[in-house]
Amino acid sequence: MRDLGTFRPPQEMAFHDQLLPWIASNVVNRIGDKRNLEDLFIEIVGDGCQKITTVHAGSVKTEKDRLEAIRQEGIRVARETEERKATRVEMRAKRKAWKEKMELKERIQ
Repeated sequence: MRDLGTFRPPQEMAFHDQLLPWIASNVVNRIGDKRNLEDLFIEIVGDGCQKITTVHAGSVKTEKDRLEAIRQEGIRVARETEERKATRVEMRAKRKAWKEKMELKERIQ
């Protein structure tokens, strides 16, 4: 009869029948919540790292493209400069040939 609660105080019975099961279930739920929070935290951090990696890769590509455009512009400017120099040299040669031709024509006349 004692095990059935006949000779026990109601507080002790309530402690064993209600409080202890409630504490046990809450502890189990909190441990489960903690694991879920840890998994969620790991997932959030992983997603954040992936996002940062993706953004960084895009930034690196943009910077690489910008530097390549600057390099190509430098090559284009150098090529145009060389072409202008070649044109000036050619024009000087033509002018010199024309002057020599005119001098020779004047000598003949």
